[in-house]
Amino acid sequence: MKMNKTGTVEVAGERVEFQCTVDGTRLEGSIDGRAYSVEVRKLGPGTYWFGGNGSSLEASVTEDKDGFAVTLNGHRIPV
Repeated sequence: MKMNKTGTVEVAGERVEFQCTVDGTRLEGSIDGRAYSVEVRKLGPGTYWFGGNGSSLEASVTEDKDGFAVTLNGHRIPV
């Protein structure tokens, strides 16, 4: 299934423009004009693995009273 998203989010007090397309396990997109292409896997509810260019990371997405938060490498980022 292919999914396309575009929009603006607030990250750490700054507004950030994004665009992304997910097609199977491939995510391609841009954030503030920087292009990315990575493999993505859902590990569990709200937990995702991203890999590309010899690097990988795990991200957790949680909902809180102010919206959502993404946790990367132990750092919580409100979005």
